[in-house]
Amino acid sequence: MKPRIFLFLLSLVVALATPASAAVQAPPNVSVNDEGLGRFGEAIHPDVAAAGGRVYAVWEDNRDRPWDSVYHAIYMAGSTDGGHSWSANRRVSLEAWEGQGVSDPAVAVGPEGDLYIAWYLGNCYADWFDPDVCGGEDLENDVFMARSRDGGNTFDYRIKVWDGDDDGVFSAIAPALAVDSTSGRVYLVVHDYVGGGYDILLLGSNGQLARGSWWQVRVNGQSGSGRDSGSEGPKMAVAADRGVVCIAWEDARGEEAVFAACSSDAGQHFGNDGPVSGPHASHPRLALLPDGTLVAAYQQGENVFVRLSADRGQNWSAPTQVSLNSGRYESLGWDLATSAEGAILILWTSGIDEGYGYKSNLWLSVSSDRGATFSSHQIEDADDIYRQSRPALAVSRWQGASYAFMVWQDDREVEDHIYSAAMPLDTTPPSAPTQLRAVPGDTVVDLLWSPASDASGIAGYMVLRSARASGPYDSLTPLPVTATSYRDVGLDGTPYFYKVYAIDRAGNLGPASSAVQAASQVGTELSAQGLLAYGRDGQVFVNTLPGLSSERPLAQGWAPVFAGDGSTIYYRTGTVVGGSIESRHPDGSSPQTFFATAHLYGAFDIARDGSGHFAWLERKQYTQINPFEIWTVYEPHFGIGSNSLFVDQHEFAESPTISADRRWLAYTSLGYHAPHSLDDYGPSALALADLTAGERKALYNDTHYFDPAFAPAGHTIAFAAYFSGQYEIWRATVNADGSLTDLMQLTRGRPGEWSLAPAWSSDGVWLVFVRGRPAGEANPEA
Repeated sequence: MKPRIFLFLLSLVVALATPASAAVQAPPNVSVNDEGLGRFGEAIHPDVAAAGGRVYAVWEDNRDRPWDSVYHAIYMAGSTDGGHSWSANRRVSLEAWEGQGVSDPAVAVGPEGDLYIAWYLGNCYADWFDPDVCGGEDLENDVFMARSRDGGNTFDYRIKVWDGDDDGVFSAIAPALAVDSTSGRVYLVVHDYVGGGYDILLLGSNGQLARGSWWQVRVNGQSGSGRDSGSEGPKMAVAADRGVVCIAWEDARGEEAVFAACSSDAGQHFGNDGPVSGPHASHPRLALLPDGTLVAAYQQGENVFVRLSADRGQNWSAPTQVSLNSGRYESLGWDLATSAEGAILILWTSGIDEGYGYKSNLWLSVSSDRGATFSSHQIEDADDIYRQSRPALAVSRWQGASYAFMVWQDDREVEDHIYSAAMPLDTTPPSAPTQLRAVPGDTVVDLLWSPASDASGIAGYMVLRSARASGPYDSLTPLPVTATSYRDVGLDGTPYFYKVYAIDRAGNLGPASSAVQAASQVGTELSAQGLLAYGRDGQVFVNTLPGLSSERPLAQGWAPVFAGDGSTIYYRTGTVVGGSIESRHPDGSSPQTFFATAHLYGAFDIARDGSGHFAWLERKQYTQINPFEIWTVYEPHFGIGSNSLFVDQHEFAESPTISADRRWLAYTSLGYHAPHSLDDYGPSALALADLTAGERKALYNDTHYFDPAFAPAGHTIAFAAYFSGQYEIWRATVNADGSLTDLMQLTRGRPGEWSLAPAWSSDGVWLVFVRGRPAGEANPEA
């Protein structure tokens, strides 16, 4: 089907609906590390515990010997204000007992406020000249523990809790640690290599920690069933409360399932173990709800699943998938916690390997209905080019509410550092919107309603539509709308039923409103007056509206753009790469060349204020360490002539556009350069660069975006997006922080017909766009 050009009159829709992207803003991210780590120091493998507003983070880092690639020490920091600020970093492990493989610290807080930290020591070699080193003996596969009774300022115990012996196997142990919140008993889970497999062992203490005060119990019913992955032993988890102790681990049975067992006598004896997951599961986590229900989470493939057991692991609910990794996206770690109100929390990552390294997002998913549904909140506030991994999560009551305290490994610095965030938990949903009304119009229905209420505030509303009163209802809004109105567009007179529900600032979903019914009217098309410029077959044409009956060629070129006052048409010459930006008056007079370069690529834009500022793309090639890896990118530029005032280096970009006041540069992004073909990239994202600050502020990759175009006044932007299952034209407003609000769908084509390439009239009243089915495309998404 040949694409058709459409005009859309915007003056009819500006005053009514104001849909919005109203996702809860990420909480402030705080660096846990102090200046002692240094710019080139590395901190990894964090864990976190909390008691009230006192939060404790532990990790391993290399600040003491940054030149030694295998030397790490265990460090910690404390916060007394709910993670808003952190103390100076303190070393926990003793230098005399540090060797290769000091790793995987775990932290827990007892009911009396005592702080417990455990970690693994791979090997430590005795020194004939210094008997203090390693206690005078060679060590391997051991687990150490420290205790502090003053918030980590000093430690009264640093002891070896587990002697792994020299089995001839370098078997890294990531110890699992828990403290019973009522009795103060300390529980440490380790594994022991028994030849081809592992035993899962519980080490228990009444809190004294002294040698000889620990008891030991094997948890797995079949000796050696703990999974042997070849490089390290099975991952393990433990939860303890009111005398109940439950342990989970990676097992070889059940085609490599996660197994679990529980004790009801404070860890003295364990019942029969059994599978928690299906085959090929890993990375178990456990937590207990206030009513004693056991919550288990595990990873299958690249996603996290949750199950509940009311009888201590004998029977399990159906699994619920929490994370949403698919395609090339994978998990870079996750954690589980529960709140005093019975909420279930999963902190998870979604990462993608771009060849030069990973980039990822960090999400906190919260369920207030025992794992049936989860609402998700983005936690990291860094650009999407950075990687967040190995997150850890703790929940505690503070200032009259439950808070989620989070730490993770983050590479926004030169090397990985530890970052944190805190977020209050609200599990009470908002009320239903009231007085929903539907007003029919010409091919549209306008919806208006009275606001919902919620103690934490309303983040936005979702609008639902169905052909039947009984449903099912589909969502019209891909993101919440902030106003109490919405316009449904592209209608043909079919009657529809509508409902609206609210989302509060904590992400809770409220009940839906009562349904209303309406059918649009179908009237006559409006006629536009003016001049249209477009490219075809290597030429720029102009034509008059209405009628489009007087087409004439303007110049050899393509990608025409009108000046702000409509007096001049700018266009590209040459092929896709190379050529120049030129202009003429609409009658063909006054030809002018602005700049030419062999690296000029694709479309461009010009500032509408007559200042002579342009946005353009330039092709550039980068060579990595391997000289045969040559990567081509198309970097967005902003400047005057060919003088760049801003450039997003290494970016694979398309379709740059400038806001009317030259505050914002928008473009679509396929990511930073990497040795991948175009078919391997994820969604084409919408990027926003703040030209005043000289930095990129936002990147939206929740769907495919194409062809952004700023309006000739203000910060309104139009673009094509795949929210509805095919490409349609949407409109939004760019706020000062780069967030999008007033998101509105402007077109709704027949199934399989794309709407692309929106362009504004010089007065901002009309949008022209292209609609058609791509040649040879049976599936538009392909």
